[in-house]
Amino acid sequence: MQFQDGLKPGQRKIIFVCFTKNLIREIKVAQLAGKVAKNSAYHHGEQSLTNTTIGLAQNFVGSNNINFLVPAGQFGRLLHGGNDAASARYIFTRLSPLALLSFNKNDEPLLSYLNEDRISIQLEWYCPVIPTVLVNGAQGVGTDYSTDIPSYNPLTLSNNMKYYIRQEDERQRQLNNPTSQPKQYPDVITLEELIPCYKNFTVEIKLLDNDRTCGVINGVWSKLDETSIEITDLPIGTWT
Repeated sequence: MQFQDGLKPGQRKIIFVCFTKNLIREIKVAQLAGKVAKNSAYHHGEQSLTNTTIGLAQNFVGSNNINFLVPAGQFGRLLHGGNDAASARYIFTRLSPLALLSFNKNDEPLLSYLNEDRISIQLEWYCPVIPTVLVNGAQGVGTDYSTDIPSYNPLTLSNNMKYYIRQEDERQRQLNNPTSQPKQYPDVITLEELIPCYKNFTVEIKLLDNDRTCGVINGVWSKLDETSIEITDLPIGTWT
C-alpha cells in the first residue's frame, strides 16, 4: 500500500485500467477482471481480482466511505461482512462519479508509471485531491509489520485541506510581501478534529486518551425482557 493514495497494488491496477478504458458504462465484474489481468500485467489469479473489485464497490456500513466503483447487483451485505457477494459473472460495475473527482486525469502526465516489457502497466501511485488513505482507511500485513488505519469523514478532510492550503497561501504572501494585509475569503474555515467516521454508522465513536489517538467503537443493544436482548448496531468490523 502507498500512503499517497491508500491503494494496494491490485486496487491500483483496477482503478488504472478503469481510467484507461474510460469505464463509465457498466461491465461484468468477471469481464473487468480479465481486462485488468491483460492490461496491467497482473500475475495472480483472476479470482483475487474479482474479490478486490467487489471490495472497491461495496457500500454497506463499515466498508467504504467513498466506493470508487458503482455496485450493480449483490456485492455483499453488512450481516456477512461483504463475503456473501454474488458470482462475478452476474454483477456489474463502473467508475463512480466520486472516483472521477478524487483522481484527476489531468494529473496523470505528471505522475510516475510502472512499466513491464516497455508497456505502462499502472501508475506508481495516484495523487488524489483529498487523502483517500484516510477516507476509506486501510488494513494490511507486511513483513514484521501490520497497519490498521480507520476511516474518516471526507467532508472533514476536505475542510481541513482547504484550511491548510489557505494557511500556506497566506504564509507565502507574507514572505513575498510582509506589509500585505491578510486575504479576505468569503467563508471562514476552521480546523476540525479528525474522529473516525463510517458512512451511515450512527453510533458515536469516542476518543479516549489525552492525545486523541485511541478510541472505542461500540454497538447498540437493549434489554427486551429477562431472557432476551436486541442488538440494533454492531461495532465496525464485527459481523454476525
